[in-house]
Amino acid sequence: MSALGVKADIDWGVIGIDIQPSQNEDTPMQRELVGFISLSAIVIGAFIGSLSTGVTFDCGVGCNFSVTDEPYLEVWGALMGVCAVFFPQLDPIKRADQYVSLWRRTVALVVDFHVIVLSAVAVVFVFLRLVLLAIAQTWNWTKLDPLSPIIGPMNIVGLIGGFTLILLYFWLLPQKGRATVGQYIMGFQIVPDADRPKFWLRPLIGYVAIASLPFWIWFDSKGASEGRYWWDRVSGTRPILAAA
Repeated sequence: MSALGVKADIDWGVIGIDIQPSQNEDTPMQRELVGFISLSAIVIGAFIGSLSTGVTFDCGVGCNFSVTDEPYLEVWGALMGVCAVFFPQLDPIKRADQYVSLWRRTVALVVDFHVIVLSAVAVVFVFLRLVLLAIAQTWNWTKLDPLSPIIGPMNIVGLIGGFTLILLYFWLLPQKGRATVGQYIMGFQIVPDADRPKFWLRPLIGYVAIASLPFWIWFDSKGASEGRYWWDRVSGTRPILAAA
């Protein structure tokens, strides 16, 4: 029984989670440093995007998107993506007896969303430039006719590519025992909660959870009291505090 009154009835050692204190302790200052760097990178990325000039296309399905011939944002997004995936993480103290609050998860999600979207811009737009080169024999978006019939399909490909990258980010990092940038800053980590956890399923149903937030938040009283919501139970995973 934890200080918060939450019963810890899971044998974490059986499913391979070491909750013993490690030699390297993730201190608040180190997490704050990662947070400062991440926030600065997001602000710089937004600033670079605002300086870029380009053209707006109608994707043909009731939406439009803006692109630029300048590769600065793509380069910056690529650097952010590499840092987000490979930045060194200390091995913190894992506290399986305390649950992670919904507000902590939300803040982590907001940080991760901005990081991965800027990173996805690099991959998706480089791919679309290659498609553009093959179809229209040009690297430059501004030389493409805004009414070109390839705009709609390219926009759909871009959306699918971005969705896939977001899925991989939230799937593979926890599966490899790493925290995402937002989770690291907020001091928690996703771990297995079953013999066969479905890390790949967690981000998929996460989209559903976000879309249906007003409906389930009032009815999942068990999740609110235990810190283990319905998408945790379905995917066989759960967040645990992983900080000093």
